[in-house]
Amino acid sequence: MERSRRSAKAHAWLPDLAFAADERHPVRRAYLEAINAFMVSVRDRSLSPVPTRERSLQIFRDEKRLDLIRKGEPTLFEGRISLDDLHCYPIAPPLPFETPDNPSTGRPVLVLENYHSYDSFQRWNRDAGLYAAVAYGGGNAFRQGAGNLDELILRTAADGAFYVGDLDPAGIDTLLGVNERRWAEGRTLVKPHRGLYAWLLAHGCQCKLGKVPRDGLVVRLAEVFPTGIAHALGELWSKGLRIPQESFGLEQLRGAEAAVAGPATA
Repeated sequence: MERSRRSAKAHAWLPDLAFAADERHPVRRAYLEAINAFMVSVRDRSLSPVPTRERSLQIFRDEKRLDLIRKGEPTLFEGRISLDDLHCYPIAPPLPFETPDNPSTGRPVLVLENYHSYDSFQRWNRDAGLYAAVAYGGGNAFRQGAGNLDELILRTAADGAFYVGDLDPAGIDTLLGVNERRWAEGRTLVKPHRGLYAWLLAHGCQCKLGKVPRDGLVVRLAEVFPTGIAHALGELWSKGLRIPQESFGLEQLRGAEAAVAGPATA
């Protein structure tokens, strides 16, 4: 009985966290108690916003905890706590890029999913100068870093952006996820480079597919690809196959097929 009374002891919650009094999940309650303690300790101070991981370390003694709790969302605990309440802001992974030797305005940015392809394309574009910049998306990291793309487009006076990734569910899901986020934020969507995707489907090295597409992904191919490419991708996956983007590499970029990689075919 004594233990029960101790566990039911009231906690001194701040008004904005009054909802936490009804929280029964021990882990969530522990998080809320840590947040409450932090907010109490700074309520008479004027704080400048800092990156989420700096604030997370202060609150939880774990620099990644806050990002894990919010799961990419701008709020915590079903929208009851905002990052502004904690005086912090999210940081997107940087988007590495390289501009050509003789940059020109009004050309698009090309984003590559994998860093080996990024190396090949940026070497080629140094002389070709067909893109305002070639950027490295970093696979799934591009979902978080796509916001930096707008800064790159502005800095290089580019005309939008094209994307090329692996022809597997993860690669396509990344593009869909980026555009979902950009649509919600009112940003211009990233377009797939149709010429390169078509070439990869026709000539790329077919490898065994590791994971089957998640439910609904095949149907959603039509959101970003024309009918022919969407259908061919679905057929590829139905055979348990994938095509790495490295199929179109430096040899192709330095050969007769280089024109496929330009903006004109995108």
